[in-house]
Amino acid sequence: MKPFLKREQGDKHKAIREETQSRLKKILTPEQNTKLQEMKTYHHEKRCEKHRERKQEQSEISRKLSKYDV
Repeated sequence: MKPFLKREQGDKHKAIREETQSRLKKILTPEQNTKLQEMKTYHHEKRCEKHRERKQEQSEISRKLSKYDV
């Protein structure tokens, strides 16, 4: 895929996301909006944690394999 297509798709995605967020803010109560933000933060932290764990595992595997390089 060409870089300008990716950028164009990214721009469209960003616009849709911003519109959705704007609509949600109008619909949700302040309490619901707070809860939504808490849930997003929680899930983001979990994804980051899993990513760090996978990188650590890959690093350990690479280190072990490098012992066998001749």
